[in-house]
Amino acid sequence: VIAHDILEFLVQFHLKGLVHCNIKPQQILFHQVEDYIIPKVCGFGETVSIQLLKDATEISGSPFYFPPEVRNKKGGYDFGIDIWELGLCLYILASGKKHDHPSYALLRNFGLVLPPELAE
Repeated sequence: VIAHDILEFLVQFHLKGLVHCNIKPQQILFHQVEDYIIPKVCGFGETVSIQLLKDATEISGSPFYFPPEVRNKKGGYDFGIDIWELGLCLYILASGKKHDHPSYALLRNFGLVLPPELAE
């Protein structure tokens, strides 16, 4: 439910031509209404329009959460930045592992190894 609600927000945000560029656990707040918990994304200081982002070679934000293309300064960025960053947040939520846990070394170094059936 949390991932769904945040993705719904990102869809609406992206439809407006905006990219958050700094999705991280500290930027996700939770609001309880009766028995329902509503995630709220905050921290819009790094938000960029998609038109400006496509021509950028660098962005501001939290480098740990940057996708490979941003870390490698390849340019031509798009909405995928927010999706990658949300994926890392969900990994933290699902695994319960903190930032300094050894499993993050794989993500930091982008040494991810896909099983053969997924690599195709």
